[in-house]
Amino acid sequence: MGETDLARLRHGLTADSVTSVSMRPPLVLAGVARRARAHDALEGPWRSCDGGEHTLLPGEVVTSGHRDGDARGYHASGFTTIAERTLGFEHLL
Repeated sequence: MGETDLARLRHGLTADSVTSVSMRPPLVLAGVARRARAHDALEGPWRSCDGGEHTLLPGEVVTSGHRDGDARGYHASGFTTIAERTLGFEHLL
């Protein structure tokens, strides 16, 4: 499936894990379950690694954003709200 085909499809997923790899260049590593519906669409000409039940996919961060407020989480097949802490670790940055 080429990039043009992927652009026409509606797609999205919840990554089982996303890990920061490098600040310069900004790189991340995402673990995607092999049973995920979007898994096969993500495998392409770029490098991926076998992670057992998951495929590990590296990626470059091209843009990022931030907003204040509660976060959205996904657990046990449902979405939940993760309340914003008033005194988190942000003051250490």
